Amino acid sequence: MKVPARIALLLAVSLIAGCNSKTAETPENFLSGLNRYWPEHRRDCLFPAGWRFPYTTSNPKEQQQLDALVKVLLLKRTKEEKLAYYEPTDYGKTGAPRYCYGYREATAVLSNTPPAVKDGFRQTGVTYRYQMKDVPGWAKSDDLKAAFPQLAKDLSGEATATTPLAQTGAGWQVVD
Repeated sequence: MKVPARIALLLAVSLIAGCNSKTAETPENFLSGLNRYWPEHRRDCLFPAGWRFPYTTSNPKEQQQLDALVKVLLLKRTKEEKLAYYEPTDYGKTGAPRYCYGYREATAVLSNTPPAVKDGFRQTGVTYRYQMKDVPGWAKSDDLKAAFPQLAKDLSGEATATTPLAQTGAGWQVVD
């Protein structure tokens, strides 16, 4: 009788541990937490929040970047001497002003920091490799990749980043 009772106890403990496996510190759980977050919460964009059009600049680097958007028909440009004036085309209005080019899909966990309690949760910094999903055709332009190095890196398929994750009852989640 003692042997079946021990087996039942071990089975019960295994089932309970299995129910909590999504909170374990594993690459699979980290990937799951990252990939639940990106499609719903964050897209990668050429310009930061707060960027506005029409935009006027005399900065040569900014003009180079914005001229790349002119080449893919997202912006139109008028110029007076050194000052260039940019505004979205009809085609470019749908993505303006930030021109987002997709969201990340984590493909591999490269490393993580030892979890430590911060803000009441166990947290870890996860370094991962990612690829971009839902990339519009205009973002694949060689001119844009040359003008926006981060875009080129993101679309390379070999991009890496580090993001903090917090351990919750629902699993690992990106810290906003």
